[in-house]
Amino acid sequence: MNQFRFSRRPDIGDKVRVSFEFFPPKTDEMEARLWDTVTRLEPLKPKFVSVTYGAGGSTRERTARTVKRILNETTLTPAAHMT
Repeated sequence: MNQFRFSRRPDIGDKVRVSFEFFPPKTDEMEARLWDTVTRLEPLKPKFVSVTYGAGGSTRERTARTVKRILNETTLTPAAHMT
């Protein structure tokens, strides 16, 4: 498994804005991995993070739950990514 290690955040000022897209977890194990990732990426201060919302609506409830948790438990700005 690849592991990302962030030794420091580059001083880029306001020149570069990044965002991250997450997929809603399907299992408890995937949820734990998602939250590990969220907490590791949060210090990078992305402009926002999106959570995929499947075209057929199959992930609707998981997407809403994930967005709500990001909003309540982090400093990140979440958005539901509707396709």
